[in-house]
Amino acid sequence: MTHLPTGIQVFINGRKQKDNRRVAMRILTVRVREFLHEQQQGNYDQIRKNQMDGGRAGKVRTYNFMEGRVVDHRLNKKTGKIKDIMKGKLDILFE
Repeated sequence: MTHLPTGIQVFINGRKQKDNRRVAMRILTVRVREFLHEQQQGNYDQIRKNQMDGGRAGKVRTYNFMEGRVVDHRLNKKTGKIKDIMKGKLDILFE
């Protein structure tokens, strides 16, 4: 028995054709469902991967409170004046 859209084939070798067809149909149904599920999961994974930016590519700034520094990734600037930045004095990054 062959599922034409996917090309999945099932072979059953038994004595009764009616029983063979029934068993083959059950097995084929399960295999087609698994195939379609894997295909949908692959599409979902690809979409999710495209949405996620790798590493720091999507970050604007990194605040490191332990070391008291701020890194602006767009401007590629670092400063040790984290308290001033937290108060809203972002001009420090443009100096």
